[in-house]
Amino acid sequence: IEAGTMATEAEAARDRQEQADVLALEHPEAPPVEVHRPWFAPLGDAVTDGTLSAEAATAIRRGLGEVAIGVTEEMLADAVVALIAQCRILNADQAAKAARHCRDSIDAAGIASRADAMRARQYLRASTG
Repeated sequence: IEAGTMATEAEAARDRQEQADVLALEHPEAPPVEVHRPWFAPLGDAVTDGTLSAEAATAIRRGLGEVAIGVTEEMLADAVVALIAQCRILNADQAAKAARHCRDSIDAAGIASRADAMRARQYLRASTG
């Protein structure tokens, strides 16, 4: 589902940009419009064109995490492009490991908090009531 969502969002952004380009040709006096494309859109494109499996793309997206203090969309977008090239021949587990390593190199300050969050997700919680 996540890979399909990424592909859909990438396609929607591409369609909006095409529409903006058509409007720019029809109205050359208007300022150009640049449509925001999600940083992970290349993953959706890679799944659509068969470069990556849906599982590998999802693993990369999860491994890179989200934009945070000190981690911009541009940084994550650059990492996605590099990881797509690197992970073409890797399975999903290997792609996840590569993405986590990439995120750690981008966001060394956040390593401890990501490790704490991972440990917190490991435990089974049960409650009565």
